[in-house]
Amino acid sequence: MSIDRSSAPILHDISNISFKNPQITYISKFCPFIYWTDVKDQSVRLELHFNAGKNVGNKNISFFVNSLLFTGTNKKSSFQIHEELDQLGCYIQQQVTLESAYIGIYCLKNNLNAVLDIVLDSLQNAIFSESEVQDMLIQKRQSLKLSLEKVNFLASKKINELFYNQHENYARQLELEDLNSLNQEDLIDFYKEFYLNGLKKVVLVADLEESKIKEIERNILNWVQKESITYLTSLSPEKGLFHVEKENALQTSIKLVQPFHTKKHPDYFEFLFLQTVLGDYFGSRLMSNLREDKGFTYGIGSYVVEQKGFSIFGISTEVKKEVANEALVEIKKECEKLQIELIGLDELNTVKQYKLGQLLRSTDGVNNLVDSFLSVFQQDLTLSFYQQYIQAIKEMDASCLQNMAKKYLNWEDFTIVTAG
Repeated sequence: MSIDRSSAPILHDISNISFKNPQITYISKFCPFIYWTDVKDQSVRLELHFNAGKNVGNKNISFFVNSLLFTGTNKKSSFQIHEELDQLGCYIQQQVTLESAYIGIYCLKNNLNAVLDIVLDSLQNAIFSESEVQDMLIQKRQSLKLSLEKVNFLASKKINELFYNQHENYARQLELEDLNSLNQEDLIDFYKEFYLNGLKKVVLVADLEESKIKEIERNILNWVQKESITYLTSLSPEKGLFHVEKENALQTSIKLVQPFHTKKHPDYFEFLFLQTVLGDYFGSRLMSNLREDKGFTYGIGSYVVEQKGFSIFGISTEVKKEVANEALVEIKKECEKLQIELIGLDELNTVKQYKLGQLLRSTDGVNNLVDSFLSVFQQDLTLSFYQQYIQAIKEMDASCLQNMAKKYLNWEDFTIVTAG
């Protein structure tokens, strides 16, 4: 049967999205094991989350420890470990965030036993050899020197300093001087405290039998977090406009941030919609103005980044240095316009469809479903959050968005940094 391409397909309203809950057990009171076994292929995704983010420890070394976890034991070199994992088709993802660090292990089910033998041995018996430490320091010095020449990095560095000005563990930044005092002993101490005794969450996505899941639990039992973790929940950033001078820079980086709430707050849905209108999709107010109309930038966007106890609302762009001040004027103008004028029905409906489409894509495949669940689980919420969000999007109106703009888009509430 041929397809009639002369007319558009029928559009169906999204009223409900099917999310499936995982199974959850607790290795200890402070370490959940979250797993999905309804997987249609032979892939395995295993994540080990540790209380080893940038905010812990006495020195800014979380990145180094994470990077060096698979660089050798007393029995195997870094080359041997990676060669064996490569032969098994295993991919290891390592990441450090503000409040966490994790190891992501991706492989085929048939190779899982062999992969786990290598990975768990490497994590349990990492030695942080002096040669590997020195190689990493050389690489990081070069990388940091290059980053210090980039206006985006300088702006981010200053924003971080101002935003977390009263919280040293969150505000601290890696400096070149830190690399001169870093030593093997510091790395080992951090590793023992925050990895071998800091496992705070395990995520598994694989078609595995219950016995295999229990075996994985037993193998990592000794690493679990032994006490509750205290997270930052309130912020008092330094507000106003600040500039970082970078001689001979052709571009100016512009960043604006302010604290926002987590998913539990009653304003969350409405504000998330508002900031999408402002800058979180290609047809947003900021993109239409600063890119399409003025030609100041290749891109500008707004965002909300959520931590355990707070969120960050921000706007970020890079513009030609000659128009930096004018760009700030236009950003302010777009914020004020949302406070003064009601959004039109066409734009409102466009963003509604965009947001609903985003939610629908979050159910496309088991790994997207996993990420959606983990996002609400972090805030001790359930998947009913997304059904409430769908309803909130459908009921969104112009006056509600205007009220949100009056409440959260006030220029004096921003920490603003330009670098260039």
